[in-house]
Parts: sequence; structure tokens; C-alpha cells
Amino acid sequence: MDHVLTSNRTTLAEVDMVFFPIHRVNHYYVVCYNLKNPAIEILDNRVSERTIQYLYGHQLTILHTHFIEFMKRKNFGKYAEFQRMDAQRLKMRWQTKDNAIDCGIFSMRHMETYFGGGPRNWDSKIQVESYTQKKQISRLRLLYTYRVLTSAINSLSEMIYDEIQDPTLVPDESSYRKALEKLSQN
Repeated sequence: MDHVLTSNRTTLAEVDMVFFPIHRVNHYYVVCYNLKNPAIEILDNRVSERTIQYLYGHQLTILHTHFIEFMKRKNFGKYAEFQRMDAQRLKMRWQTKDNAIDCGIFSMRHMETYFGGGPRNWDSKIQVESYTQKKQISRLRLLYTYRVLTSAINSLSEMIYDEIQDPTLVPDESSYRKALEKLSQN
């Protein structure tokens, strides 16, 4: 985190929000520390009535402990307020019951569109769980993939571009059949 502050020539006191993308047991979600208007918010696309402890476990405690220590080291004045604060899990209208595979896409969208203030002030442009939402998520997956592959900081972008130009990387139909036959024999 020191590197991020230094490379952006800023201090923690000048930062409004800090997003921590988290991966736990095949699920992605985001923990957001709102430094300007003190709050700790969990941005998760899953619908659940379970407790925060059950859903996020010890990982949330470890993150909180380390971030509080970081704030102390940086002499961030509000660290004591955050130290006593519990995380709140936001409920959003686009949360999902049946989609267990797109949590990474939701997490990226959440970091891109959340500016604090809770769910009533937040418009991610994602529709409620439906066919329309599936199409939106599919489009976002393509958009984010494109952005990652073509980013100026992607040191492998030229190699990836060269590989997709190679026609031998696209298997023909007979190769697919052979692979399927091998799988069916096992």
C-alpha cells in the first residue's frame, strides 16, 4: 500500500476510499474502507441472511487488524474510530441467489461504481437478477478482459496479441472430437 500512495504522490489523509478485493473459498467480494465518511462496507453480490462472521470468517478480522496498523503507522487520525467499528454488509437490488460464478465481475463493477453513501445513492447500472443481468455481466466480462489484455501496464500484451494471431492455436473440429473421446474413455 505504501507503493500505491507513493506512486500516486498522495497520503492516506487525501484518500477518500480504500477497496480491498478479497478471494475466499471460490468467492470474490470487496471490503471498502470509507476514510472520508468513516464506514467499513462489504460489497458482495450474494444474497444471504447469514452472519458476517459466517460468510467472511477470520479473513475480515485479519484485514481489519492489518489496515488499522497501517493507519496508525501513517498517523491517520481516524484510526481509533475505525478500530472500534464493525463492517456492514450492504444490500443491493442486483444481488444474486442463483449466480455463483460471476462474483469476480460483480466485484470489479462494485469497485468501479461505488462512491460511498450506502446502496440508496449507488447506481451500478446492473439490473436485478434476470436474463438482462446475465447479458450485462457477460458484456462486462468481455469489457474487463479487453481492458486487462490491452492495458499499457500489461507486460504480456504483445505476447498475447502474437498468440491470438497464430491459427494453430485454434483447434479444428477433429481435435475437439479426439479430446472428447479421450474424456469419455476415462
